[in-house]
Amino acid sequence: MLRYWFLVVLCVWISLYKTSAQTLDQTLVLADSAWSKGQFSQASSHYLRVIFFDSAKKNTAYCYAKVADCFAQTQQPDRAKQYYDLAYAAATTDSLRAEIILAKSLTLLTNYQYDHAAQELYNMPRQIPPQLRRRRELYLGLTYFALENFEQSQLHLLNTAADCPAQQQAIKTIFEQQKTARRKNVTLAKILSIILPGAGQLYAHDTRNAINSLAINGVFVYLFVATGLNYNFLSAAITVLPWLERYYVGGINKAAQGAYLYNYSQQLQRYEQLIDLAQGCDSLRILPKDLRKE
Repeated sequence: MLRYWFLVVLCVWISLYKTSAQTLDQTLVLADSAWSKGQFSQASSHYLRVIFFDSAKKNTAYCYAKVADCFAQTQQPDRAKQYYDLAYAAATTDSLRAEIILAKSLTLLTNYQYDHAAQELYNMPRQIPPQLRRRRELYLGLTYFALENFEQSQLHLLNTAADCPAQQQAIKTIFEQQKTARRKNVTLAKILSIILPGAGQLYAHDTRNAINSLAINGVFVYLFVATGLNYNFLSAAITVLPWLERYYVGGINKAAQGAYLYNYSQQLQRYEQLIDLAQGCDSLRILPKDLRKE
């Protein structure tokens, strides 16, 4: 009986081995097809199958990188980073290692891990094709822009558009605008809302919330005074004051948030302009769209 089961297991293993050897290239084609259709879970399974049966390690680095891409596309950056590291370890050329680092850095950049992205980019091999070097400069420029190190950001982005004078001039213009941009002071927005509810939101160009804050706080002030005069101020303090405090403090916090969002939206607009300028340079037409922030 034991001999029988041993033969069964051996036959199954041999069958699987032969099947895998015969269909390895077909499996890779299926994986790439699923990837192109956005079927990332299915693609990931196919790539992992190729890795398992690829005894010659011919496609191991490529498949690990594609599995990482699948996790990046499905908003699983931590798992993506793990597979990018496996791909890097399996890579056999500097160009392939550079491609993997760029893909990993893009995942870090789009998940707001700017310091880590910069660290990865500085670890890239030195001897890489000009196209990859330009993408590295672009990613560094955008990373430093997100970190608000505008001097370094401008330096790297100008290197990206080294043979595009029009784009270089436009990049310089954006950074000049950044220097003179009128940023909203978060602390001042809070102080204004303390003095007059809604004033901080109005300062932050949040007109709708400014009107709401002024109206709601005005209503509760009226109710507090009316209750105090008609009954007593102790009753007013117990019934109305908690609601007044809630909306008054909430308005102060919303004013600070509004000022921050105003500054962020202005900076995001310049960030998007920089991406468009980089794409306008012939050598960078392949720039991934994933760089755009949501």
